[in-house]
Amino acid sequence: MPAAPRPPIGAPHLLTEQGQLADAYAHVEAALTVARLAGSRRGEGYWLVSLGRLDAERGRMDESCAHVEAALAVARDLGDRRLEGIVLGQLGSLNAELGRMDQAHIRYHEALAAARDLGDPGLEGAVLGGLGRLHADQGELDEALAFLTEGDHGREQHYIELGPQHLLSVLWREPAPFGPGSIDLDDTLGAPGEVAVLVGVDCRGDACDQVFHSVVGTLELTSGGTAGETLAGIATEVLLHETTVAADGTPGAWLDGGATWCLPEVAFDEVLAER
Repeated sequence: MPAAPRPPIGAPHLLTEQGQLADAYAHVEAALTVARLAGSRRGEGYWLVSLGRLDAERGRMDESCAHVEAALAVARDLGDRRLEGIVLGQLGSLNAELGRMDQAHIRYHEALAAARDLGDPGLEGAVLGGLGRLHADQGELDEALAFLTEGDHGREQHYIELGPQHLLSVLWREPAPFGPGSIDLDDTLGAPGEVAVLVGVDCRGDACDQVFHSVVGTLELTSGGTAGETLAGIATEVLLHETTVAADGTPGAWLDGGATWCLPEVAFDEVLAER
């Protein structure tokens, strides 16, 4: 899902992007201590969310849930509806990752209620995106499309035909070869083991003005191999959502309020790239 807003944490955020999670965790723990000493409950809540996110990235799911639940208690003590909505969205994501789908639905819908109470289209869009991907994970494509396209916050979904302004790529993050067969796509943006369909718009070399990343869909491969060899097949019923664009032209993070596209069927034949 698109990530919930986080405070501008400077060095910890940069360390996280560089994969130095232990150092980032130490910075955030220090910031949490400072917030508590200063009596900033709101700051305490946001830093607890940040610790929970880092715990999840390190695979420490019990600690992640504990920190985010603590942030929820802070938000409710303060009556801070926006912080509460952000935290509930994070809990929805965590429960989905842990396979607790019923609880994920509950938390996401609580977050959606908070976003609508606030009239916050950015938060609403992020939560709707999470609900859409939750339904996609459960194989409920119609429901996924409904949530991803719901609301009047600028979100747009349509079927597209690829033209000269589009660049389609199939990317992977595993050293294993691909052979003929079927691969199910998911929304594990940037995760190890990711297999993804990307569509770039108005690209100049590797730089694109927009990038769309697959959320759900299927690749039927007719030929495969390792990096540098030709990958060919057909992508069917691929749902894609817009992401931010990193400096190297690759997807950054899910874009709140971004467009959603669907490719009903498209053939591809390209040299397999590893990243």
